[in-house]
Amino acid sequence: MQYLTEDSHWLIYLALLISVTALLCALFRRRPAPVERSRHDSKDWREELQYKANERDLRELAVKVRNLEERFKQMEQPLQREHVWDDFERRTAEPEPDHQEEEAQTTFFAKLANLDNGFSASLLSVTQNGEQVYEIHITGDTGTYRISEDPSAQRYALAEPDYTLGKACELLGTPYKGCRIILRSEGTLQRSAGDWIIQQKAQIEFR
Repeated sequence: MQYLTEDSHWLIYLALLISVTALLCALFRRRPAPVERSRHDSKDWREELQYKANERDLRELAVKVRNLEERFKQMEQPLQREHVWDDFERRTAEPEPDHQEEEAQTTFFAKLANLDNGFSASLLSVTQNGEQVYEIHITGDTGTYRISEDPSAQRYALAEPDYTLGKACELLGTPYKGCRIILRSEGTLQRSAGDWIIQQKAQIEFR
């Protein structure tokens, strides 16, 4: 009876050992799951922290952008006022003279064609003194000329027509006492080395 009791104790110990072993095996088999969950939770936690950090950085960046926009607007306002003032000054300023128009209205006078084929620049005058036979209109590098309508200038020209008219005019007829010089067509000029060279002679007649 005592043997059976000891054998029963041994069986009980064996059963307990098997149970403990099975429990330990079960624990070891289930242990990785919490580790994986812990790792997953740790990963989620890190991602959440990174998301919060990114969100905080974005908020700070948005604040900096708004501050820069405000500073830019403050800097832009004086520039806009300056542009408005400059535009106002341009609108109210006196218009600049049109140099081309001035050139188109430039008029010179000459006593005669002192070159074989034209007028030297040094001979030209801006005033009529009663002896300036030719009236010359300049536009840029070209010009036209005609016989002056001034009575004193015409008398001066008719006193020596070959000398005053021969080089620059084509005479249609012969001058006579008491006649006047009538322009049929203007002569044309071209600037060359500062002088004015005749391209086509003026045509004149006498009446």
